[in-house]
Amino acid sequence: MLPPRSTCTRVLTLLTVLREISQSRITTFPGVPTMFIGLLSHPETDKHDLSSLKMSNSGGAPLPVEVQQQYFSRSGCACVRAGG
Repeated sequence: MLPPRSTCTRVLTLLTVLREISQSRITTFPGVPTMFIGLLSHPETDKHDLSSLKMSNSGGAPLPVEVQQQYFSRSGCACVRAGG
């Protein structure tokens, strides 16, 4: 098993997140429900490969089941509710 891959960026936008996941092959992605909803609805999402994701967790607020299902369908990675 490979160690988690992560990156830091100065400006956080949905497009920046999509690019970093795709280009840097990020394996873990923590976020809040608003972030996951935004990623799923962003017009550029289909242009980015999210298959490197192996673990995603959501906190800060409840994550709707529909969002969890859509996220799994798009990325192949389950999004686990960590709190909220």
